[in-house]
Amino acid sequence: MVEHVNIPEAGLHEPKGVSTAQDGTVYIADGAGSGSWGDPIPTDLNRSGFVNYNDYATSITPQAISSSTWTKLTNDALGPQTLETYIPSTISSLWDSTNNQFDFTELALGSMVEMRLDVTFTTVGANQFVDFRMVLGEGHASEYSIGIGSQHYKTVGTYSRAVTFNMYIGNTLTKDNPGQLEIYSDGTLNVVVSGWYIKVTVAAS
Repeated sequence: MVEHVNIPEAGLHEPKGVSTAQDGTVYIADGAGSGSWGDPIPTDLNRSGFVNYNDYATSITPQAISSSTWTKLTNDALGPQTLETYIPSTISSLWDSTNNQFDFTELALGSMVEMRLDVTFTTVGANQFVDFRMVLGEGHASEYSIGIGSQHYKTVGTYSRAVTFNMYIGNTLTKDNPGQLEIYSDGTLNVVVSGWYIKVTVAAS
């Protein structure tokens, strides 16, 4: 009889159950002399990843913003820099390009979101004021907004802005209703939306 430790490499068999195990899974011991094949990342750990949604339409025709009116920024996600390859595996998408709104419904409560919006706009007057906000729970009676950046521009010109902010999914109002980015100015604007980058850490559900 040949001791198992002395069996040549070519004679060793694959681990039990490997023929039916799903791709990417590992064998996890149960502490009772057995085990099963499963996800190597435990479900009780946070998962993180990122996406980038790049607009195409405003690169051709800038979005016209009326004076003194909060206006939703648009993003068709059809630009060549749109990237969803590295989104957490539990999330299909974070952006509804049809309605130009964020969709947080697949995020568990306690998830965290870091976002950067990149825009270029042209002012029409001296000392023009430009402000940005994130509206959450949009359409709900209890919707609310987060101010994310404002600035005065002394002279007429074209300016690029990258605005970064953090938020969290702390209640069902935020989770189950859309979010949208809005811009405001005391003069008209023409805006080119480069897009938004979103880093997300998904809390254990």
